[in-house]
Amino acid sequence: MSTRFKDVNDLIIPEWVLNPFLADIQNVQPLIQEELLEVKHNEEAKIDFKHNGYELFWLKQKMMFPQLWKEVELLIMAFPSTYLVEKGLSEVQQLLTKSRNKLEICERGDLRLMLTSIEPDIISLAGKHQLQGSH
Repeated sequence: MSTRFKDVNDLIIPEWVLNPFLADIQNVQPLIQEELLEVKHNEEAKIDFKHNGYELFWLKQKMMFPQLWKEVELLIMAFPSTYLVEKGLSEVQQLLTKSRNKLEICERGDLRLMLTSIEPDIISLAGKHQLQGSH
């Protein structure tokens, strides 16, 4: 059992992810310190955190604090909820029953795209694309 969940057991969740208002700024990477200070002193964010918990709080703050979101996003995705598991089983069943005998791959879609609400960063991906050089 421990080998199956080794990656989850070894996962270190920073204190500021679970409660950004009590976290010590000195123990945070310099890249995200400024945004974390903004969060700590944002009264509206404190109220939102108390009412919704850290998962929904970070989902709502992703546009306002993009550097923090880059760090938090990976941690939130590491723990799928029961809803996502049920949704995944439902999507797999739909793919296998409705599209099983069809060769229309485009209509079947990609299961990962059906299960996530995270938008791909097309501009960043296109910027990293290496153009084919001449031969």
